[in-house]
Amino acid sequence: MVIWVLSMAKKKKVKKELKKEKKKVANAVKKDEKNNLAVLYIIIICALVIIVGFFVIRSLIANSANITPEDVILDDLNRSDAYAYNGYGFVENNGVWKTQVEVNLQAYDVSFHNGPRDLEDISITYNLNNFSKLLLKYKRAYVAIHPEDDGGSYLGVSASSMGVALKLVYGVTVIPACTQNATICENRAIITCDTTDKPVIMLSHDAPMEIRYEGNCLYLTGMGDDLIRATDKTIMGWYGILQ
Repeated sequence: MVIWVLSMAKKKKVKKELKKEKKKVANAVKKDEKNNLAVLYIIIICALVIIVGFFVIRSLIANSANITPEDVILDDLNRSDAYAYNGYGFVENNGVWKTQVEVNLQAYDVSFHNGPRDLEDISITYNLNNFSKLLLKYKRAYVAIHPEDDGGSYLGVSASSMGVALKLVYGVTVIPACTQNATICENRAIITCDTTDKPVIMLSHDAPMEIRYEGNCLYLTGMGDDLIRATDKTIMGWYGILQ
Protein backbone atom coordinates (compact mmCIF):
# COMPACT_ATOMS: atom_id res chain seq x y z
CA MET A 1 0.00 0.00 0.00
CA VAL A 2 2.80 2.40 0.90
CA ILE A 3 4.57 1.59 -2.35
CA TRP A 4 1.39 2.33 -4.34
CA VAL A 5 0.97 5.71 -2.60
CA LEU A 6 4.56 6.64 -3.28
CA SER A 7 4.19 5.59 -6.93
CA MET A 8 1.06 7.74 -7.35
CA ALA A 9 2.78 10.71 -5.74
CA LYS A 10 5.74 10.30 -8.07
CA LYS A 11 3.44 10.18 -11.11
CA LYS A 12 1.65 13.36 -9.99
CA LYS A 13 4.98 15.07 -9.55
CA VAL A 14 6.09 14.02 -13.04
CA LYS A 15 2.81 15.21 -14.57
CA LYS A 16 3.17 18.54 -12.75
CA GLU A 17 6.71 18.98 -14.05
CA LEU A 18 5.62 18.04 -17.58
CA LYS A 19 2.79 20.56 -17.37
CA LYS A 20 5.23 23.27 -16.26
CA GLU A 21 7.61 22.35 -19.07
CA LYS A 22 4.81 22.49 -21.66
CA LYS A 23 3.78 25.88 -20.33
CA LYS A 24 7.35 27.14 -20.62
CA VAL A 25 7.60 25.87 -24.19
CA ALA A 26 4.23 27.44 -25.09
CA ASN A 27 5.30 30.77 -23.58
CA ALA A 28 8.60 30.61 -25.44
CA VAL A 29 6.81 29.90 -28.71
CA LYS A 30 4.41 32.78 -28.12
CA LYS A 31 7.33 35.06 -27.34
CA ASP A 32 9.13 33.97 -30.49
CA GLU A 33 5.97 34.47 -32.53
CA LYS A 34 5.57 37.96 -31.08
CA ASN A 35 9.21 38.75 -31.86
CA ASN A 36 8.88 37.37 -35.39
CA LEU A 37 5.68 39.32 -35.90
CA ALA A 38 7.37 42.48 -34.67
CA VAL A 39 10.28 41.92 -37.05
CA LEU A 40 7.82 41.29 -39.89
CA TYR A 41 5.98 44.54 -39.10
CA ILE A 42 9.28 46.42 -39.08
CA ILE A 43 10.24 44.92 -42.44
CA ILE A 44 6.84 45.80 -43.93
CA ILE A 45 7.00 49.36 -42.57
CA CYS A 46 10.54 49.84 -43.90
CA ALA A 47 9.50 48.47 -47.30
CA LEU A 48 6.51 50.81 -47.39
CA VAL A 49 8.70 53.77 -46.45
CA ILE A 50 11.18 52.87 -49.21
CA ILE A 51 8.42 52.39 -51.80
CA VAL A 52 6.63 55.61 -50.84
CA GLY A 53 9.93 57.46 -50.80
CA PHE A 54 10.78 56.11 -54.25
CA PHE A 55 7.51 57.28 -55.76
CA VAL A 56 7.74 60.67 -54.02
CA ILE A 57 11.27 61.22 -55.31
CA ARG A 58 10.30 60.02 -58.79
CA SER A 59 7.31 62.34 -58.74
CA LEU A 60 9.47 65.28 -57.70
CA ILE A 61 11.96 64.49 -60.48
CA ALA A 62 9.17 64.11 -63.00
CA ASN A 63 7.57 67.37 -61.91
CA SER A 64 10.88 69.20 -62.05
CA ALA A 65 11.37 67.95 -65.63
CA ASN A 66 7.72 68.11 -66.59
CA ILE A 67 8.24 70.40 -69.55
CA THR A 68 6.66 69.46 -72.84
CA PRO A 69 7.88 70.49 -76.30
CA GLU A 70 4.76 72.68 -76.57
CA ASP A 71 5.70 74.49 -73.36
CA VAL A 72 9.12 75.26 -74.79
CA ILE A 73 7.64 76.90 -77.88
CA LEU A 74 4.88 78.77 -76.02
CA ASP A 75 7.14 80.02 -73.23
CA ASP A 76 10.24 80.39 -75.42
CA LEU A 77 12.37 78.72 -72.76
CA ASN A 78 16.11 78.78 -73.24
CA ARG A 79 17.79 76.42 -70.79
CA SER A 80 20.47 73.77 -71.01
CA ASP A 81 17.80 71.05 -70.94
CA ALA A 82 14.95 72.79 -72.82
CA TYR A 83 15.01 75.22 -75.72
CA ALA A 84 13.20 76.18 -78.91
CA TYR A 85 14.98 75.49 -82.18
CA ASN A 86 13.69 76.42 -85.63
CA GLY A 87 10.09 76.34 -84.35
CA TYR A 88 10.51 73.00 -82.54
CA GLY A 89 10.55 72.65 -78.78
CA PHE A 90 13.27 70.32 -77.45
CA VAL A 91 13.33 68.85 -73.94
CA GLU A 92 16.15 66.73 -72.53
CA ASN A 93 15.44 64.01 -69.97
CA ASN A 94 17.91 61.30 -68.90
CA GLY A 95 20.12 61.88 -71.92
CA VAL A 96 17.29 61.77 -74.49
CA TRP A 97 16.10 64.82 -76.41
CA LYS A 98 12.39 64.86 -77.22
CA THR A 99 10.30 66.98 -79.54
CA GLN A 100 7.18 66.80 -81.68
CA VAL A 101 7.00 66.67 -85.45
CA GLU A 102 4.03 66.89 -87.77
CA VAL A 103 3.63 64.42 -90.61
CA ASN A 104 0.52 64.59 -92.79
CA LEU A 105 -1.21 66.87 -90.27
CA GLN A 106 -0.55 64.35 -87.48
CA ALA A 107 1.68 65.18 -84.49
CA TYR A 108 4.22 62.58 -83.37
CA ASP A 109 6.56 62.45 -80.37
CA VAL A 110 10.11 61.68 -81.49
CA SER A 111 13.38 61.41 -79.61
CA PHE A 112 17.09 61.79 -80.35
CA HIS A 113 20.36 61.10 -78.58
CA ASN A 114 21.52 64.66 -79.33
CA GLY A 115 19.95 68.11 -79.34
CA PRO A 116 19.97 70.09 -82.61
CA ARG A 117 22.48 72.64 -81.27
CA ASP A 118 25.00 69.83 -80.85
CA LEU A 119 24.71 68.82 -84.51
CA GLU A 120 25.09 72.16 -86.28
CA ASP A 121 28.78 71.55 -87.03
CA ILE A 122 28.08 68.39 -89.05
CA SER A 123 27.97 68.88 -92.82
CA ILE A 124 26.06 66.84 -95.40
CA THR A 125 27.33 66.14 -98.91
CA TYR A 126 24.88 65.79 -101.81
CA ASN A 127 26.12 64.16 -105.03
CA LEU A 128 23.44 63.56 -107.70
CA ASN A 129 21.00 62.81 -104.91
CA ASN A 130 17.98 60.68 -105.87
CA PHE A 131 17.55 59.09 -102.47
CA SER A 132 14.28 60.72 -101.33
CA LYS A 133 12.65 60.22 -104.75
CA LEU A 134 13.54 56.54 -104.67
CA LEU A 135 12.13 56.19 -101.15
CA LEU A 136 8.78 57.50 -102.34
CA LYS A 137 8.92 55.32 -105.44
CA TYR A 138 9.79 51.96 -103.86
CA LYS A 139 8.51 52.43 -100.29
CA ARG A 140 11.38 50.34 -98.99
CA ALA A 141 15.07 50.80 -98.33
CA TYR A 142 17.98 48.52 -97.54
CA VAL A 143 20.17 49.17 -94.51
CA ALA A 144 23.46 47.48 -95.32
CA ILE A 145 26.51 46.81 -93.16
CA HIS A 146 29.77 44.98 -93.76
CA PRO A 147 29.62 41.62 -91.91
CA GLU A 148 33.02 42.23 -90.31
CA ASP A 149 32.17 45.71 -89.07
CA ASP A 150 32.80 45.91 -85.31
CA GLY A 151 30.30 48.72 -84.66
CA GLY A 152 27.98 46.46 -82.66
CA SER A 153 25.43 48.47 -80.68
CA TYR A 154 26.23 51.72 -82.53
CA LEU A 155 25.19 50.15 -85.81
CA GLY A 156 22.08 48.73 -84.14
CA VAL A 157 21.01 52.08 -82.71
CA SER A 158 21.62 53.84 -86.02
CA ALA A 159 19.70 51.23 -88.02
CA SER A 160 16.70 51.15 -85.66
CA SER A 161 16.52 54.97 -85.56
CA MET A 162 16.58 55.05 -89.35
CA GLY A 163 13.82 52.46 -89.51
CA VAL A 164 11.49 54.43 -87.23
CA ALA A 165 12.07 57.73 -89.02
CA LEU A 166 11.73 56.32 -92.54
CA LYS A 167 8.46 54.62 -91.65
CA LEU A 168 7.11 57.81 -90.12
CA VAL A 169 8.21 60.32 -92.77
CA TYR A 170 8.08 58.30 -95.98
CA GLY A 171 6.05 55.21 -95.08
CA VAL A 172 9.12 53.17 -96.00
CA THR A 173 9.94 49.68 -94.75
CA VAL A 174 13.58 49.02 -93.87
CA ILE A 175 15.19 45.74 -94.95
CA PRO A 176 18.40 44.59 -93.16
CA ALA A 177 21.17 43.66 -95.59
CA CYS A 178 24.86 42.84 -95.81
CA THR A 179 27.43 43.99 -98.33
CA GLN A 180 28.80 40.46 -98.82
CA ASN A 181 28.08 36.85 -97.91
CA ALA A 182 28.96 35.67 -94.39
CA THR A 183 27.60 33.29 -91.77
CA ILE A 184 25.94 36.10 -89.79
CA CYS A 185 24.26 37.29 -93.00
CA GLU A 186 22.23 34.16 -93.65
CA ASN A 187 18.69 34.97 -94.79
CA ARG A 188 19.68 38.57 -95.48
CA ALA A 189 19.88 40.35 -98.79
CA ILE A 190 23.39 40.91 -100.16
CA ILE A 191 23.34 44.48 -101.41
CA THR A 192 25.69 47.27 -102.40
CA CYS A 193 24.92 50.61 -103.98
CA ASP A 194 26.04 49.21 -107.33
CA THR A 195 23.90 46.05 -107.32
CA THR A 196 20.46 47.66 -107.01
CA ASP A 197 18.61 50.76 -108.12
CA LYS A 198 16.61 50.82 -104.87
CA PRO A 199 17.58 53.15 -101.99
CA VAL A 200 20.38 51.85 -99.77
CA ILE A 201 21.69 53.18 -96.46
CA MET A 202 25.30 52.13 -96.03
CA LEU A 203 26.25 52.14 -92.34
CA SER A 204 29.91 52.06 -91.38
CA HIS A 205 31.53 52.23 -87.95
CA ASP A 206 34.65 54.07 -89.05
CA ALA A 207 36.34 57.46 -89.12
CA PRO A 208 36.06 60.17 -90.21
CA MET A 209 32.40 61.01 -89.70
CA GLU A 210 30.50 61.53 -92.95
CA ILE A 211 26.96 61.97 -94.24
CA ARG A 212 26.87 61.64 -98.00
CA TYR A 213 24.01 61.26 -100.45
CA GLU A 214 25.12 59.85 -103.76
CA GLY A 215 22.75 58.47 -106.39
CA ASN A 216 20.55 55.86 -104.73
CA CYS A 217 22.71 55.66 -101.62
CA LEU A 218 23.04 57.37 -98.27
CA TYR A 219 26.45 56.79 -96.70
CA LEU A 220 26.57 57.19 -92.93
CA THR A 221 29.99 56.83 -91.34
CA GLY A 222 31.19 57.51 -87.82
CA MET A 223 33.17 56.01 -84.98
CA GLY A 224 31.26 55.42 -81.74
CA ASP A 225 29.00 58.31 -80.81
CA ASP A 226 29.86 60.07 -84.06
CA LEU A 227 27.77 57.49 -85.93
CA ILE A 228 24.81 58.29 -83.68
CA ARG A 229 25.36 62.02 -84.18
CA ALA A 230 25.41 61.53 -87.94
CA THR A 231 22.20 59.51 -87.69
CA ASP A 232 20.43 62.18 -85.61
CA LYS A 233 21.58 64.91 -88.01
CA THR A 234 20.22 62.99 -91.01
CA ILE A 235 16.86 62.28 -89.39
CA MET A 236 16.44 65.87 -88.21
CA GLY A 237 16.99 66.85 -91.83
CA TRP A 238 14.12 64.57 -92.90
CA TYR A 239 11.84 66.16 -90.29
CA GLY A 240 12.85 69.65 -91.42
CA ILE A 241 14.44 70.55 -88.08
CA LEU A 242 17.96 70.91 -89.48
CA GLN A 243 19.19 71.63 -92.98
